[in-house]
Amino acid sequence: MKRHRDINATQKTAWSMLHRIRKAHDNNNPSISGVIEVDETYIG
Repeated sequence: MKRHRDINATQKTAWSMLHRIRKAHDNNNPSISGVIEVDETYIG
């Protein structure tokens, strides 16, 4: 619930995004490796 409020999106959208991020960070998934940088973006 906190994430959907933080990003000002529906709960379903926030849940979907978090699932994709968690899947990308899975240790068995080599698609993301090394240093990862995330910046804040405000739209609206």
